[in-house]
Amino acid sequence: MSIKDRITEFAKKKGYSISAFERECGLGNATISKIKNNIRKETLEKITKRFSDADEVYLVFGYSKDRTVNDPDPNIEKEKTPIELELSKCKIKMLERENDRLWSHVNSLLDKINGSGNHENS
Repeated sequence: MSIKDRITEFAKKKGYSISAFERECGLGNATISKIKNNIRKETLEKITKRFSDADEVYLVFGYSKDRTVNDPDPNIEKEKTPIELELSKCKIKMLERENDRLWSHVNSLLDKINGSGNHENS
């Protein structure tokens, strides 16, 4: 979820459309829609000044400022279920077979270029 998505979600939870939320915070028209990968400090300050329950760390980074060191990092993949592990193993086997097939093709092309001979996977 992006910064813009989290701010939009917050505005909707407060019962505001984006344009009404921008007016309520003293922001210019389409300020929220223009947010890409970062947010201006002034924009964030206007939101948190108007809404004291707005968690600036969550809005920017996607996790609460109250998260402790022992809390799981939201950016780290969760532990896989047994079914997910089996699917991952199957995907790995498929990729290994595809890799072998491609190396075989590369070696046959090298044979055509250089004449017959054996080539090892490198």
